[in-house]
Amino acid sequence: WHDEGLRVEERATASKTDVLNSVESWASAWSRRDLVDYISHYSLNFKVPNGTSRDDWVQQRRRVFEKTKSIRVDVKIRQIKMRRNTASVIIIQRYSSDIYSDVVRKELKFEQELDKWKIISEKRV
Repeated sequence: WHDEGLRVEERATASKTDVLNSVESWASAWSRRDLVDYISHYSLNFKVPNGTSRDDWVQQRRRVFEKTKSIRVDVKIRQIKMRRNTASVIIIQRYSSDIYSDVVRKELKFEQELDKWKIISEKRV
């Protein structure tokens, strides 16, 4: 009985670590301007901001990646809330490129799909 509780706790810790690794991997793909890897962090069920289609959003991302010579994305995790197969992560995102820079507070919502944590929504908060 006690050992089973530890296994549940270990799985929760592993899941949290997996989500944090997904955030870092997402930021890294963005910084490398690796569109395929970057887009792979988003669920097919991703709720695209402003109600545009996913295809239009991918094309817009592609244009940004092609237009910039360098991108750097740094994130600081401020909060993470886990609930079964979903997670909500509040980050401070520092974005800089050769043409634009900003610092925003953002919420990324993740859902576990098979063995990967994928972004299902993101918004400034």
